[in-house]
Amino acid sequence: MDFDIQESELPVFKLMRTSLTTTNFIIDQFLAFVLRFRRPVTMSVNTAVVIGGFIAAVLLRFDFVWPAHSQLEWASVLGAVVLVKLIVFSRYKLNEGWWRFIGIRDVPHFVMGCAVASTILVLLNLAIWKDIALPTSVFVIDWCVCTLGLLGTRLFSRLIAQSMAASGRELQHKHPLIIIGAGRGGTRVLEELSLEGGAGYHVKGFIDDDPNKAGSRIRGVDVLGTTDDLEELISSHGIQDIIVALASPGHDWLRQIMSTCERFRVRCRILPSFSEYITGKASLGQLRDIRLEDLLGRSPVQIDERHLAGAMHGRVVLVTGGAGSIGSELCRQIARFGPRILLVFDKDESGLFYMQHELKRRFPDLESCCIIGDVRNKKRLSRLFKKYPICSVFHAAAYKHVPLMEDSVYEAVSTNVLGTRNLAELAVENRCDQFVLISTDKAVRPVSVMGATKRAAELVLESIPDSNTSLVAVRFGNVLGSAGSVVPLFQKQIAAGGPVTVTHPDVTRYFMTIQEAIQLILHSSIQADQRDLFMLDMGDPVSIVELAENLIRLSGLQPNVDIPIEFSGLRPGEKLHEELLLNSEEFSKTKLPKIFRVQRMSVEATQLAQQFGKMTRLLDECNDRKLLDWLRKTVCEYRPGTHLKSLQPTVLPSTRLSQPKFQHTLDPDNSVGGTATAD
Repeated sequence: MDFDIQESELPVFKLMRTSLTTTNFIIDQFLAFVLRFRRPVTMSVNTAVVIGGFIAAVLLRFDFVWPAHSQLEWASVLGAVVLVKLIVFSRYKLNEGWWRFIGIRDVPHFVMGCAVASTILVLLNLAIWKDIALPTSVFVIDWCVCTLGLLGTRLFSRLIAQSMAASGRELQHKHPLIIIGAGRGGTRVLEELSLEGGAGYHVKGFIDDDPNKAGSRIRGVDVLGTTDDLEELISSHGIQDIIVALASPGHDWLRQIMSTCERFRVRCRILPSFSEYITGKASLGQLRDIRLEDLLGRSPVQIDERHLAGAMHGRVVLVTGGAGSIGSELCRQIARFGPRILLVFDKDESGLFYMQHELKRRFPDLESCCIIGDVRNKKRLSRLFKKYPICSVFHAAAYKHVPLMEDSVYEAVSTNVLGTRNLAELAVENRCDQFVLISTDKAVRPVSVMGATKRAAELVLESIPDSNTSLVAVRFGNVLGSAGSVVPLFQKQIAAGGPVTVTHPDVTRYFMTIQEAIQLILHSSIQADQRDLFMLDMGDPVSIVELAENLIRLSGLQPNVDIPIEFSGLRPGEKLHEELLLNSEEFSKTKLPKIFRVQRMSVEATQLAQQFGKMTRLLDECNDRKLLDWLRKTVCEYRPGTHLKSLQPTVLPSTRLSQPKFQHTLDPDNSVGGTATAD
């Protein structure tokens, strides 16, 4: 006859659970009392250790025969020993601290504190206690016994705290865990878990590719093998969680680990990088899930910021589009260098409101001013330049969404081109030190209205006569997490259960993190000549399909199993592949890594100025057909898509703006798609 009895229903287990709960309650109350009077309790324990250590030292020295001296003499000696040691202990802060957090770094303080106290006692013995005349060896033995006693009490307390934490969870299910990396990061994770009684995890072992660590044991935990053994270890130990505790794991290697975890449905987390500790975005021992930027292959930027601090400190800096993703990060990084005044200019009222509160919270000593306005309003901008002695202008305000701008030619030209012209002219008129335009890789051989207007904005800087103001444009690709990036859209689609829509199976884009982009922009600004165009090293183009698959995996799901991926077709104004240089352009290295100077062919500034004067008149007419025709004449590389055919008049070659002739051979892959649904 079979009986199906759960362990939790047996009386013996109920009794064990009740006893354990009662015991833990009593111990918790005792610990609460101890913590409330932590310093007196510590001093009392130290006093007991000092007295017991001295008595033990005397007995050990005289073969457990107590020397014949009066009780008064021994009382005076013992009182002096206690007084001297407690005073020295206070100097070395041995009467303070949390016992359960004691570590190797605390040992020298105990050794030195006890040594100094014993030295003082030796001098007192030679100078005052002549009647007793204790051998110096007594104090040497006392130093050893006292040091071991103090460390022993702390270590015992730590062991008790850890065992209590573990016992409080011993009836709970613990998740089997493997730590990849048996170095400092891995041992730190193990230590944090030990202090928290495992925190619901059972560390099965380490994995490390260092052959010297194979088969070794670190802090009681075995090194089980290398990453080549990961699949076997996951299966044999039933692993549910993996922690990557390496300083700078390779991106390809990390993708392989993620792929393995995906197949076995194992959660994978990672220790933050050193740069995240420095910037305050993470704390020591804090774990986080693996993010998309960990898999992209972008190495962190390591640039000396001293010159940058000198260029920003004590100056008035204007950031347009300061409420946007790129502009707001510009404000955060500029604020670190202590500008005299930081002006944040944007027409987004809500975004500006939140930016104002963030700056006041994070940089309370910074004088910042958030100003609502439109870069198309030159009179409004002129009053701003007259009110503040602006030294540097970072122009990030622009319309950036490609499909939307295909239907809004007037808005794109008036904001992206006229707004840039207004700011650049005012910067020159008011003798600013520098004007920096945030450009895009879509300005290279543009097939979209947005890309063409950003290329026209670059030409605006060419049309302005030479002056003492440095006019700089910085060209780069997509930024992870920005308002115009595909990443937030994919994340929303994943959260909604899919599908994730990608325009084309072969589409690629350049990506970089927003923090890296802003660092490189700022460093580009301080090494510019009178007129410069810089290009940022974007690395290798990223497949959007792989990007979507990685985002799905990072959400703990499987592509095309849990979340389907669908293809919607290229949208108006989109290319399959973006570029960073025109046919007529070449690049050269600069002093700083990942920043290149673009060497362009000269253009006729007078002709450009005439074209931009014509643009102003056309904007007054608010005619998209004429503005599109103006874009085609001004930006000779621009090839509008077939969806704009109704707006394109027949243009003879002689009516095009005279610029250096290039031989354009458009790749079919870079052609614009026809009608397509937005993803």
